[in-house]
Amino acid sequence: MRERLLAVWNRLLERWNALEKNRRIGIIAFAAVFLLALGAALYLNLRVRYEVLVDNRDLTVISDMQNALNDEGIRNRVVSNGRGLAVDQKRVVDAQVLIARQGLLENTGAGNNFTYMDALNFSGMGTTETIKRENMKKVKETELSEALRLFDGINKANVNLTIPDDNYFFVKPVDTARASAVLSVARPLTKTESLQVARFLCASVKGLTMDNIEISDQNYNVVYSGLQESTGGAGTQYDQELLRKNDVEMKIKVSLSPLFDAVTVINDNLKFNWDKLTETSDTLTPPVSGSETGVIIKEDLEKQTSSSTGNAAAPGVGANDQATNTYQTQTGGASGSASNSSSTEYGYNRTQKVTVAASGALDPANSTIGVMVYRNRIYDQALMAGKLGGQTWDDFKAGTRETALNIDFAPIKDLISKGTGLTAANISVYGYEVPVFVDAAPQAANTRQLAMFGLLGLLLLLLAIFVIRGVPKPEAAETEPELAVEDLLESTRMEEAKQAEAVKLKEIELDKDSEAKKMIEKFVNERPEAVAQLLRNWLNDNWE
Repeated sequence: MRERLLAVWNRLLERWNALEKNRRIGIIAFAAVFLLALGAALYLNLRVRYEVLVDNRDLTVISDMQNALNDEGIRNRVVSNGRGLAVDQKRVVDAQVLIARQGLLENTGAGNNFTYMDALNFSGMGTTETIKRENMKKVKETELSEALRLFDGINKANVNLTIPDDNYFFVKPVDTARASAVLSVARPLTKTESLQVARFLCASVKGLTMDNIEISDQNYNVVYSGLQESTGGAGTQYDQELLRKNDVEMKIKVSLSPLFDAVTVINDNLKFNWDKLTETSDTLTPPVSGSETGVIIKEDLEKQTSSSTGNAAAPGVGANDQATNTYQTQTGGASGSASNSSSTEYGYNRTQKVTVAASGALDPANSTIGVMVYRNRIYDQALMAGKLGGQTWDDFKAGTRETALNIDFAPIKDLISKGTGLTAANISVYGYEVPVFVDAAPQAANTRQLAMFGLLGLLLLLLAIFVIRGVPKPEAAETEPELAVEDLLESTRMEEAKQAEAVKLKEIELDKDSEAKKMIEKFVNERPEAVAQLLRNWLNDNWE
């Protein structure tokens, strides 16, 4: 192997030494240009191009993002004096997915933060007082938006403030402070939670009252309305029903999301009982354990006696002499009577219980609900190659429709019933299999790379042509063919004839008085211009 390499090197060295100096210089210059072009192409294609991923963020957030990207192996660098982050342009999507999966974007709030430092940077010598106040108001809005995200159930918040201006000359400003907020909530907020959010805003802004606060969520639902509260809570019952319906819907979706790709709940037929029922009950218990009677509080005793002897005439009245009717009765004599009575008032422990039935409770017996579940079936064009039965991909997509799921929905109804309190008989569940088509992504040609590779190929071709043309062709050695006897004799006769002719020519050249020499001299003397032209033609032919 070593001998072969040495032989190849020696042949190349011989060819290189056989080249002229100008050709060597040209080859060296061309090789230098080629190497420079190759280096430039590799640099342009392999260098990392950075694209700004986030900007104007807190330093701690940028640090967390950078650690996450470094762990994943994504190239990045810090920009904007440490408040921004740029990543490899080819992996921007991967970086966005990684940061979103780890929840780092949520920690930065909705949109770019506008801090006090930004307000100071934008408040130079030529900045008006109006712009300065607007900058400070924007800082306050950013702070409140970030603070609201600390509440449970609030993912993002966007707060807008209207702050009165006391410094005015010609235009009368807004006389009261107002606040509006849009919340991105993970679940419906309760009445108490909504009220607490409104109170927080009221306490954070000078001059703001509860009546001038309006809060909504991402689903256009009213979270808190100072106008409704100030007018007696118009629509409170509707809002409570809406919140409870959303709560039921959320419970169903959370329960079924691990099983299906999409869940739709139809909860318009949920009924709520707004009738108030008050029940009162008294319970009397003896104060002494083991006793059946209470403690004596009051006791009254009463005794009565009476007696009598024989019948006698009334004093001072004479006896009646007239005869009277007589009846057989008991013989009269002395008599007497006695009576006793008592009353006792006992004391007991008395417990009074008043029960008020909650209004707006879900009526499970009269409520019905419908649930639609969907399960995706993926059809990948790259994997379906050869399985379409002669159909084209477009025809296959047009002919594939949703189909009903062939599963037992009884366990799902039981799960919904136990999670919401509804009767299983009043729950309807339907399921469909939804086709999802994934088209084969065409391999988009990189125009820049194709141009670079084309340029490299052209340079290589030119270099090869230049080298091949610069190497002199070796002269082919003439080989005399073998001659037969007749050819040998013929060649001998021709050689003898040539030698004889050469002797004659030599004799002509030596003979100064020969006729041919005289004719040539005469021609030269008579027509010198023609002789000069013939001489020039002869010289040119020999040069070429």
